[in-house]
Amino acid sequence: MHESQAPKTITGRLIDGQPATLDVARMTWRPSAYGLCFDDQGRVLLLDNTYNGRCEFPGGGVEIWESLSEAVVREVWEETGLYVTIGRMFHTQEAFYLTPGGSHWHVLQHYFFVTVDGGDLRDSIIPGEYAQNPHWADTHTLQPDDLTIGWDALQVALSQR
Repeated sequence: MHESQAPKTITGRLIDGQPATLDVARMTWRPSAYGLCFDDQGRVLLLDNTYNGRCEFPGGGVEIWESLSEAVVREVWEETGLYVTIGRMFHTQEAFYLTPGGSHWHVLQHYFFVTVDGGDLRDSIIPGEYAQNPHWADTHTLQPDDLTIGWDALQVALSQR
């Protein structure tokens, strides 16, 4: 498609998964990185999303000055209090979102295996953070609607563990 033929709007989704119309002129690229951490019982580390009542993996936006792996380490610590070591990136996907704050995003989501090296599980240190209550969840009982994003990544991670 030529630039002159670019659409004015595209269909994306809201944080609750409902369809949303996004204004292409307002869209921003937003790379993000997430860490999937499994404990010795096979449970995965999740956070509660206060906007939609679902769960998500620790992680988030990559700052312009940091690498994907640096972003995962920072995000996991900020959101959970845990220090992690980065493993390999095992999944990437993209999506289009309209955030609760009104941002129109084209996100590129990168998922990494991580292992806990230390720290104490605690809530996010970021004021107003929507991802709270870090906890371990049994992967056998999780369903696609339990997660805000990352169901496909979880399936890939489980198949490669």
